Amino acid sequence: MGTSITTRSRSAENAASPPSVDEGGGLITDAAGRQTRRTSVMFLIAAVIVMLDQVIKAIVVYSMRMGASIDILGSVVRLTRTQNSGAAFGLFKDGRIAFIIVSAAASIAIILFRREIARMRQWERASFGLILGGAIGNLIDRIRVGSVVDFLDIGIDSLRWPAFNAADSAITIGVTILAFHLIFLAHPQSESAPEDNRES
Repeated sequence: MGTSITTRSRSAENAASPPSVDEGGGLITDAAGRQTRRTSVMFLIAAVIVMLDQVIKAIVVYSMRMGASIDILGSVVRLTRTQNSGAAFGLFKDGRIAFIIVSAAASIAIILFRREIARMRQWERASFGLILGGAIGNLIDRIRVGSVVDFLDIGIDSLRWPAFNAADSAITIGVTILAFHLIFLAHPQSESAPEDNRES
């Protein structure tokens, strides 16, 4: 009898006491799971970008000689095999060591700050996934062969944009999305309780 009363008393106390919350206002029991799911999506995007970038580069390297071009949409869009020792779009050539350090530092920073990124909006997290994947994709090239394989060639006749690759595109899209959100959609909200109820 006494044991039953004690058990009911403890159950009542547990029901009456509010659930523990973290600093962001989310339930501690749910916060870790939400954070893991969100960072997993970011890393998944990065992995897809790396694989896509490396597969296309391998196809270009093994099927095209250096400087060769294949028209995709007339002369407007071509596949042209080139090597780039500089930054994206052929900028700042011959800085291999510097770009390895920058790419590695950016990748490590995104991984280290994954918890902070997990609290951001969905598109902001996706943008970091794109940036991470692009940085790793080009970093692999720089470490493996000392330069980056570029193959996307866009322009009209002799007026052409510097050749680039899938990793460059991912970085550019990611930075653009992130900048748009930070400039035009910035307000003091990191996906806290109300939004968490709508998004896992």
